[in-house]
Amino acid sequence: MDDVDAVQAQISRNMLDSGDWVTARLDGIAYLEKSPLKYWMIAISYWAFGVHDWVARLPLAISTGAGANSRIAIGTAVIGGMLTATALAIFYIPFFFVLVRRGVRDGLRIVRERIRQRREARA
Repeated sequence: MDDVDAVQAQISRNMLDSGDWVTARLDGIAYLEKSPLKYWMIAISYWAFGVHDWVARLPLAISTGAGANSRIAIGTAVIGGMLTATALAIFYIPFFFVLVRRGVRDGLRIVRERIRQRREARA
């Protein structure tokens, strides 16, 4: 184990041995620089599988794999959404352009006819 892994493993072992799950301690000194969630996971895996080097790395390896899979799922959803929006835009923007242009043109024609009819009615 390197230094960081050894420190995390020792803090977790101290939590398990002392029963103090709130305050992380290293050599009797409170180690409050980081949140205790990582230490809790390691201590629980110590409790379940025994104190071994591989057990200290197990929770972090599992959470790393879960994080990678969630990033893949989110990326796939985002890219799929962008491709869908692009495809819909390619088809619908010209359609709505023609629809609005015809609607405005026809609407203006109707307004001009009504104005002409009113002028003829007055005359």
